[in-house]
Formats: sequence, C-alpha cells, structure tokens
Amino acid sequence: MMQAQVAAADVSAKDFLGPLPGVRYFYEGPGGGKMELRGLAWEQDGTLLLEELNIFPIVPKPESLCVNLLTGFYGLSIANNCLLKKGFPLNGERGFSTLLDFEKKVWGNPFRRGDGPLMKSQCRVLSRTQQHLFGKTRTVIEVGGDYCPPSKYASGIGMIEFIGFHLVNIEVKGTPVAVY
Repeated sequence: MMQAQVAAADVSAKDFLGPLPGVRYFYEGPGGGKMELRGLAWEQDGTLLLEELNIFPIVPKPESLCVNLLTGFYGLSIANNCLLKKGFPLNGERGFSTLLDFEKKVWGNPFRRGDGPLMKSQCRVLSRTQQHLFGKTRTVIEVGGDYCPPSKYASGIGMIEFIGFHLVNIEVKGTPVAVY
C-alpha cells in the first residue's frame, strides 16, 4: 500500500464530507460489532444529514443471538476549513463538535465522564498520507490525542475508521460499488 506524506496546505475539510445522500457506508468493528452510516439529505444551511446505525452483539451465552441496536441522526458541515458534527436534540446532543480542523494544531470538544466535571479533549492530526483505497489514491488523515476518539478520514469518502470500526463496503442507491 502506497503511503506518502501530504502537506497541510493540500487538504480541505470539504473533501472529507460523506456519505452523500443515497450512499451508505458499512463498517466492521471489535467483537463482531457493525456500524452503518447513511447519507440522507442536505439541509438548507448546507449541513449533510446522516443516520448512524450501530449493532453490538450481546453474548450472555454462546448460543445467544441477541444484539444491541442503536440508531441516531446528526449533521456534518464545513466552517473555516473544519469538519463539524451537528448534534440534534433528538439524540440528546446540541450544538457542534469539531471532527477535523485544518487551521489549528490542536482542537478540543467538551465532554463529561459520568457525573464528573466538564473536560475538553485535545485532538490533533497525527498524519496526512496518500493511500490507495477503494480503487483510488486518496489523502488519509489520522486523528488522535488526549480523550480524542481515534479516527481516520479519506478524501472523497469521509470517515474510514472510528474507535476500532473500519469501513469495509460502500453502497450507492442499494448497489455495492466498493469493497475493501
């Protein structure tokens, strides 16, 4: 797999926005977990509305076929060369959090651990490389840091990894178009 470094000036947050409406991404994760992201529509303010579905096996006994199914909705938007996640009250979230920031070396989002005090993550771009993914050479951005969920984003796609979940399939209008 080819990996070449990419200069910070060569990337734009809009290149990492996805999945677009009519497109679904399928991820596989630890312990048999699965995640699906589906692009729904564009809002009037330019926010991309997404649905996220998570399936986690519950294994009280080996013969059990129980799963925990979680679904949620959120938006992705671009401002000042940042990829932002817009929470909706339906999910108990409000306001924006930063997923990628190409203007700052370090950025953070407020969070709370249990009933503890409000804290702030310390996220940063760990690497910018060129990789061959899903049939094309793409810029891949790796994000991590203190209390920052490890993730990777690929140009022309969006999120390809998130806390152990890896993108394995892309579907457009019900037709599989790419498998990794």
